Amino acid sequence: MEERNSSFYAKKLCKSKVQFDFIIKRDTGKTPTMWIEEKLANEIKKDLNDTSVYISQISEKYKFSSVSSFSKFFSRVTGITPSNYRKENSNR
Repeated sequence: MEERNSSFYAKKLCKSKVQFDFIIKRDTGKTPTMWIEEKLANEIKKDLNDTSVYISQISEKYKFSSVSSFSKFFSRVTGITPSNYRKENSNR
């Protein structure tokens, strides 16, 4: 989940970027970028549920340049900050 470029995933699946992008858009109704970001956010949510791991460690795991850029990404994709997500989901 460190890769956020559809070209990377297209190559892994032996498809051209154009083919991959078309398939994702056709099958999900989302742009490849949106689809990749949602998949990444879902993985991050799993990590945020483990309260023994610092948010900064999660940011590093997914190769964000800073905790701030990580937080902005997560907030943009999910509509909630990582710390608020953790607070809301730590009792589940």
